[in-house]
Amino acid sequence: MQNHRRHAASIALVLAVVASVLAFAPTTSGAATQTVTAYATADGRVSSRYPNANYSSSALHAAASPVEVSYLRFDVPTGSGTLASAKLRLYATSNEPGGVDVRAAGNSWSESTLTWRRRSSTNGLVGRSTPIFRNTWVEIDITDDVVVGTTQSFVLNGADDVWFRSSEQTNPPRLVLEFDDGAPEPTDVTVSVDRSSRQMTSSMAVGTTLNRFTLRPDGDPAAIARGEDMQRKSAVFQIQPVMGNGARNPNPSPGVYDWESLDDQIAQIERTGGIPVINMWGAPDWMKGGQPGETEWGLQEVAPLPEYYDDFAELARRVAIRYPQVRHYIVWNETKGLWNRDLANYDYVEYTRMYNKIYDALKMVDSSIAVGGPYLVIEGTGSLADNKIFTREPLLERNLTFLQYWLDHARGADFLAVDRKIAQRKDEYPYSRDELMALTPWFAEVNRRLQQVTSLPIWWTETYFRCDTNPQFMAAGLASMLRHQLIAGSAVSLRWSPERQPGADEAGCVYPADDMQNLWTSTQVPGGGQPLPAFEVYEAFKRNFGPGRSIYETTTTSTNLEALANWSVTLLVNKSPQTLTVRIDGDVLTLPPYDVMVHDRNA
Repeated sequence: MQNHRRHAASIALVLAVVASVLAFAPTTSGAATQTVTAYATADGRVSSRYPNANYSSSALHAAASPVEVSYLRFDVPTGSGTLASAKLRLYATSNEPGGVDVRAAGNSWSESTLTWRRRSSTNGLVGRSTPIFRNTWVEIDITDDVVVGTTQSFVLNGADDVWFRSSEQTNPPRLVLEFDDGAPEPTDVTVSVDRSSRQMTSSMAVGTTLNRFTLRPDGDPAAIARGEDMQRKSAVFQIQPVMGNGARNPNPSPGVYDWESLDDQIAQIERTGGIPVINMWGAPDWMKGGQPGETEWGLQEVAPLPEYYDDFAELARRVAIRYPQVRHYIVWNETKGLWNRDLANYDYVEYTRMYNKIYDALKMVDSSIAVGGPYLVIEGTGSLADNKIFTREPLLERNLTFLQYWLDHARGADFLAVDRKIAQRKDEYPYSRDELMALTPWFAEVNRRLQQVTSLPIWWTETYFRCDTNPQFMAAGLASMLRHQLIAGSAVSLRWSPERQPGADEAGCVYPADDMQNLWTSTQVPGGGQPLPAFEVYEAFKRNFGPGRSIYETTTTSTNLEALANWSVTLLVNKSPQTLTVRIDGDVLTLPPYDVMVHDRNA
């Protein structure tokens, strides 16, 4: 087992500014971007405690008591084309969980005479940072308020106590501008694969989590046979909750056990060639204050009461004894039923108490069993589309607090289980298809931020693109998502609910906000068990890019095309609504809108 403990200070690395979101990002042409960096022409801090003091040569500071703010002035340069983004970059030398505000200010101040009493007026908010950690760069998007070719001043305030380097020190403040020349992305794209040296070795296996309709034995026999074949081809790991999703309550009353349905689910996983994983999610009703012998499935997401943690751990121990072939366990699902209003967070203390009980019980049976948690939902799209919480950069402060507490207090762990959507269900911003496609690189970035906190292997226990009326669009989004997870070093990525549920619409959505991207159609009906576009994606990753496969660097001449290559096979993902002509390894291919294609240069 890897040592997962870290001092709390290790979390300081999580939100460090990363120069490039992708480890092996495609180079591009077409809509060319010019980057121009401007350094502050003047800066300084002022203090309400010392209203006549001038601090022009010292570090920048924003604090609440006494109130201190810092001023920066930039001569904003022009560039080639239209301003695409403007980001203020500051080097922090202290922590500030609440972040810092950037506000517009007047230019009627001089660095040499700047004091509290001689400061310029402050105007509206132009940007706010994510949580700040010492010895890292902080990047704040202020695009909407930057005017090229002008002189602009900004004020740093709204923080409890945070320090930044000034223009007189190393790592001075800067304004990074990107300009777009407006040229359209090319539809004739060249892909180059550098096979002269291996860039990385894949560590990522794909898998599925069974739902209550997955390959149910009461379905159509021919459809089930087709579904089992697709399960075999697309999933390395298969996840089964200890109850629910096809399994009855295994412990309906104290001392009473019913293993028949869970036996069947594990047998099905083994029959389809999967590595079985049990998720200790779903506690018997009597462990939640209900009546023994009764099971109310509407309460599945309710966590067991603390006085029954030992009983839930005993259930885990008996499961491990009964199924020695199961070598991996996940503890609970999305911290459901554990919200704590006082913490304004999921209850990391109670979750960790429950986790430790189960961890000890499983390791008592066999110390080589791999146990992971906390199945945490990582929030924040990174889109910064509005001022609401769900569009902020991941990870949110409450996610980091939960994660750090678990890492510091868990008895042990063999992998980190996390869950993330491209855009959360509560995020009401109306993303366009292009905007959604632009968010897929965040999966790589989140993976790297987690790797700054822990060396544990990272399991994406649930990941979702957005539900859409075009299943091919969803498949392209999933392919891009998996690519970014893989190149960032993820260990596992799981597809929740591989089989479409009866009654779902043509996109697989059970209701409008749902995000299901199923792999095959329902096996409950004759003619079912047919592959959906997402199946081809997962089959391609399992077949060509699983653990141990060498990955080679790819470059493309359009940001609309992503590629992932092993020695002979290249996965091509058209992220655009245009048909692309692709030249690769001497071949010319046609990729329809949102197409995902596997090109074999030896074929």
